[in-house]
This record gives sequence, structure tokens and C-alpha cells, in this order.
Amino acid sequence: MNVGGGLLGAGSSGAFTVEVRMALDGDGQEAVLFENDNVSMRLEWKEGHYQARIQTGTDKAWVADLPPVEAGRYFWLAFVRNSSAGTASFYVNGNAVSTAAADAGEMEGTANAVIGRDLDGRIDEMRVWHEARAAARLGTAVQHSWGDRLLMGRWGTSDQFGHDTASWVEHVRILRRLTKGVSGMRIRLGISGGNWSAMLSDANARAAFAENVAEVVRKHQLDGLDLDFEWIEQNNTAAWRNYGELAKAIRTASPDMFFTISLHTYYYKFPVAYMQYVDYFTFQNYGPQIDVNGYNSMVSACGAYRLWGYPDSKIMLSAPFQGTPGAGQGADIRAYRDIVSTCAGVRQDSSLDSASFNYGGGKVKTLHFNGVDTIRKKARYISEQQVAGFVYWDLGMDVADSSGKNDYFDECCLLRAANRYVSSTAYPDTPSPFALSSAGETIPAGGGAVAVEVQSEEETLGWVVADCPDWISASAVSGIGRTTVILTAAENKSVAGRSGTVIFRSSDKQECSVTITQDGAELTGYDKWVQDSFPPDAAADRTAMDAVPAGDGITNLMKYATGQDPLKPCGSVTKVTLEEGDDGCMHLVLRWPVNPQATDVKHEVEASTDLADWISLGEVETAGKTAAEFRDAEPVRESGMERRFLRLKVTRE
Repeated sequence: MNVGGGLLGAGSSGAFTVEVRMALDGDGQEAVLFENDNVSMRLEWKEGHYQARIQTGTDKAWVADLPPVEAGRYFWLAFVRNSSAGTASFYVNGNAVSTAAADAGEMEGTANAVIGRDLDGRIDEMRVWHEARAAARLGTAVQHSWGDRLLMGRWGTSDQFGHDTASWVEHVRILRRLTKGVSGMRIRLGISGGNWSAMLSDANARAAFAENVAEVVRKHQLDGLDLDFEWIEQNNTAAWRNYGELAKAIRTASPDMFFTISLHTYYYKFPVAYMQYVDYFTFQNYGPQIDVNGYNSMVSACGAYRLWGYPDSKIMLSAPFQGTPGAGQGADIRAYRDIVSTCAGVRQDSSLDSASFNYGGGKVKTLHFNGVDTIRKKARYISEQQVAGFVYWDLGMDVADSSGKNDYFDECCLLRAANRYVSSTAYPDTPSPFALSSAGETIPAGGGAVAVEVQSEEETLGWVVADCPDWISASAVSGIGRTTVILTAAENKSVAGRSGTVIFRSSDKQECSVTITQDGAELTGYDKWVQDSFPPDAAADRTAMDAVPAGDGITNLMKYATGQDPLKPCGSVTKVTLEEGDDGCMHLVLRWPVNPQATDVKHEVEASTDLADWISLGEVETAGKTAAEFRDAEPVRESGMERRFLRLKVTRE
């Protein structure tokens, strides 16, 4: 499978991970698992076992003898390179395999990455990372979070053959899905890195960049662009002027595009004359330097921006959703959600802006961040000063619930803290948010209970259950602040499903609700047979137990009990024979087929001498059988005996 280029290019192969979930159909293969012009990962058959080999360029290679691989069984194979630590290791299902350096030699390579060449087997998923992944994280679920941001390529998780689900195009698709129906949301393409300084200094390159950006934005129907070129020194007047010229070229190429530029507390001297071409300037009022994180630093920086000439309508101030130990220690930055869950006291004290973080292995550092109180203070300043808005980096690092999803109603949530003073498209601005942990739950027909948390930002906000269906009971019908309410649904004996809405109302007249959906009881016995045997639109008079839709005189109930098709005519379902009994006399024997699924009917044999009056001879046990028989106890005499008839009677229990 050819999957395109651009992965693990020059300068990026010092720290990387390639991992693949695969199954082999047999031994003796020589296959390329992944290869481009810089890296090759192969399987080779050596002396009766598989050997994995990876090569970077023409100067480095590593090999490892793999443990026995069972044909057809899936396993994870990974290679992790960490040049700074001087390590290179293969892993099978997360377990390290002895790995040794090997002669590199020549490499075929290709400008376009290839997966699974000459492989007799299956590859379910292939991942390429620009980092040395920890062994414990190999083969684990990929998260849309900061911790998994260095996933550069991923194949096998899409129904489109060869589709890379780690591409920025895929990320845009995910963003659109997650924000569907949210008003005011705009998705911009962020561009940073690369040799941007050389581009800025070349007028032709600036023009080409502007045109290319315009084409990408149009092609992918994006709302705009954000530039994050880090950083131009404050006194480099020529570079700042070139940056302004680039902004002008971008606005000329895309007059209606939403265009922002990200600047910094220390690097902000964008030319005033060119500010007209930019919609907003998103200032990074956060580290890794510790001193730029705080409230006072942001206020001071805002004054400097104004003094330089930025209009309030273009100033967007910010806060970090992460903690930093200081400049030059980017690898030790941790998400705010990890700080809250790990550091003692942070959850209990909203005023904390620093905490001791234990990385494990005896490594402990003080991380500096913005707590709930500081975020509120910053947001209030932004609101009172009436600048353009608030920026945070980033949403994926805010507090999370046990499943890893952002939890807006957690008392430590930074976004919620900011929303007290500035509005957000991620959640409506409201003085006291009031909601439930779920908008809908499903309960089986047999009944059951679900836990729903009443979530209120204000601890003293009262609430009541304003409406509740009679088949649902609530463990509490009123309360104050956060409360878990158990909603219990009674058994639904009807085959039809049902749903009902429980409405909660707060003391300030806000309302929220949860809809409980309950399955209908499963059809069994005769009713299930009717569902399986008749068309969905069959009339009731054709499906009734005494109906004879085939016109052969045999009722539906009899055909159900004996396993016949109700829509096809058949002869008698019973057969009568004359057979010698143990007493040496001849006896009537009645035989018939049995539907073993018809457990809700009773089979009974009756006798008559005149076909008018019938008497019961007893019930015949048919449980678990596919056929039944009844031997008449009355012997058949050659002479002097009345006529005798037997018949099968079926009744539904």
C-alpha cells in the first residue's frame, strides 16, 4: 500500500517509533512492513525464525530475533529509537526484545511511504511517531490529546483504503464532527515551524506562501489561518517589517479570510502600519518561562501591547492549561488535568498556581500553572478591559473525567472558570450552569437503574424533579448543588419500547432533562413464531391462532406446534398406524412432528367412537423433542369392537 511521503524525513529520525499490529499467514517470509526514503522496517526469515530489522538512512541499522509467531494470531511489533538516550529497541506486544546494532548498507527507499510490501498476512494498524514512545504506551489506544500529539502517520483505522487518520485533514474532520451545531465556531489552519525566517526575507517566497495558503484554505473549506512563527527578536526591525508584508500579501490573496497571528509577551513588535491586515493577535501570556504565566505579567504585557499601538479590538490575552518547570524544560511540561489528578492540594485549593509534581523514578519538580482563581481573575480583567478575547492552550489539557473526556462541571475546570467572565463557543455563558451528566440513558425491558448527576456550579443552587413518568422513580426529588440521583425504571412487559423524560428545574428557573429509553419485552413462543413466519404487514385475522391462512384446514396453532409453514398447504400433520403391542394385541399409534421451540403449547391426544364426542387420553410430553407418538391402550379387536378414532389436540398454555 502506497501511503504518501513526508514521514520521518531529514532531522526527525533521531527519536521515533514505528508500531504495527499484524498477523502472519505462515513462516519463511521476507516482507517490508514500512519504508520511505529515510527509514525501512522489515521482517526476514533467518535460521528457522523471524528477525526484525530497521534501518535509518545508510549509516544505522538494528536487528532483533523475534519470539515464535503463531500463524494467523495478531501481535504488536514496535521499534523505538531514542538517540538522546542512546537506545534502540524492538518490542513484541509491549515486551522488549534483545536488539543489536547491525551493518546498514544500502537501502531501497522510496519518496512515498510503503506499507506491507510482499507480506503474506494482514496489517490492521500502522503508526509512526516523532517520539520515543514509552513501552507501556505501545499498542494502546490513541487519544486526541496533547500526550499523543506527535503521531505523524496512522493507517488501518479508516474504511478508506490507505487513508491516514493522523493527518491534519483528518483532524479538521474530527473538529467539524465535534463542533457540529455550535454557533460561532471557526476552524483555522495553524502554521508554524519550518524555515519561516528565510521565507519572510524573500518577497517572491512571501507571495507564493500567501497564494498557497489561500488555495489550501479554499480547498479544505477552512475559516481562516493562524501564523505562529516563534520568534522574531524585538529589535529586528527588518524581520518585523517582512512579517507585516507577509500579512499584507495574505490579506490580498484572501480578502475575506479570518486571519490571526500568535505573538508572545517578549516578542510582539509587529509594525503598526500592517496591523490592519490581521483580524486578531493572540498573545501567548504563558511559558515555558515561569514569570510570564501570572496575572500581573499578563496585565503588564497588555499595557505594553497598547503602548506599542495594538488596538483593543485586536488584542486577545491568554492563559496556560499546562504547568511548566521553567525555560528549557519542555519535556517536563505537564497538562493541568495531570496536575489536578496527581498533585496534593490542587483540587482542594483553587488559589494554587504551583505544585510539586512527581514524575517517577525519584524525579520531582515544581510546576507553575494557572489555577481556577487566577483564570477567573484573568478572564475578569479581559472582560473589564473590553479587549478582543481570551485564548487558552489547550482545551485537551483541562480537567477530565475517568474516561479521559473533558469535564466542564468539575469544580477545577479552567474553561468553566473563564466562562464566568468571558463567553465561549465551547459552552454557553451562563451565571450558574445547571446540567445533568447525561442527556439520555437506555434501560433493558426487565427494568433497571441508572445514576444521573445533577451538576451545578453554584453549591447553594436548589433543584427539584419537575416532571417524571409514572414508570420511573427517582431516589431524590429535590436537592441542593451537586447530587447523584438514581432513576429506576419498572419492568416493561409490553413488546413495544417506551421512553420518558425526567425534567429537573433549578431554583433560578433553569431546566435540564434526561430521556430514559426502555426496550420492549422480547417476543417469545407463538408471538415470536408469527413475527418470523409472516410478513410485517400481515393482518391480525391471518396470524390468529385459529386462522387457516393456507386454506388447508390446519390452524396456525397446530402448524406452530408441529413446525409447519403457516403459509403453505400441507396434508395431515398426524399419522395413524396399527401396530402390535407388548400384550400381543394390535393398538392404534398416533405420530406427529414437534416444534421444539414451541414451549408454550400442550399436546394432548383425544379419542372418539363417532367423531362427535371426544374424550382426553392424556397429555404427551414433548419438551426437547422433534417428534412424538402416542400408543392407545385400548386394543383393536377383530370383531365386536366399536369404531375408534384418535386425534391430536394442541392448546396454548
